[in-house]
Amino acid sequence: MVAGAGKPMADKDYHHGDLRVALIDAANAMIDKNGAGDFSLRKVSQSLGVSQSALYRHFSGKDALLAAVAEQGFLDMAARMERAYQSELEAEARLRSCAEAYVNFACEHPNLYRLMFGELLADRQNFPELAAARSEVFKWPMQCLLQHNREQGREDSELREGDKLLIQSLVHGLSSLMIENLVTTRLSREQIIQEVTPLMVFFRR
Repeated sequence: MVAGAGKPMADKDYHHGDLRVALIDAANAMIDKNGAGDFSLRKVSQSLGVSQSALYRHFSGKDALLAAVAEQGFLDMAARMERAYQSELEAEARLRSCAEAYVNFACEHPNLYRLMFGELLADRQNFPELAAARSEVFKWPMQCLLQHNREQGREDSELREGDKLLIQSLVHGLSSLMIENLVTTRLSREQIIQEVTPLMVFFRR
């Protein structure tokens, strides 16, 4: 028998809030590398040298931790989208920059992106913070469309639901095609985005 076998794991010294952040970061790193299919709470707790009971003080179960990882993914993407938005002045340039930020995030973190938008988190209604974080992502391209309205002299102060669905469909669809290697073109990622962005404005006229 191996010495120490069967003894409970001694938790490392984490402050209460620090452990929650560490658990999310560790889970994020695992999912980013290997995907969420093989993800387990045991592996996360072992990677940090803490017991599963310590993990359960912060998350009620696997879905709760996965939801926290997805939420952080949305917030990180939203921060990137905001920087992209602020980097330009004109509406169409801002929209292109936001689209680049969105697609680049998805391509750089395909496994995380699949978790954020996929079916693994089936009971999303149990995690309303996910919807709030997701809305932060799409807030920036919507701002671009409102600015485009003003630049074109349109009086629309609100976007139609169709406009919102159009933007989400284009960037999400393009990202999904790219991370699954289903884009059959010699164009670079940047060139594809350059081609697609004007369509976001054209099809809503």
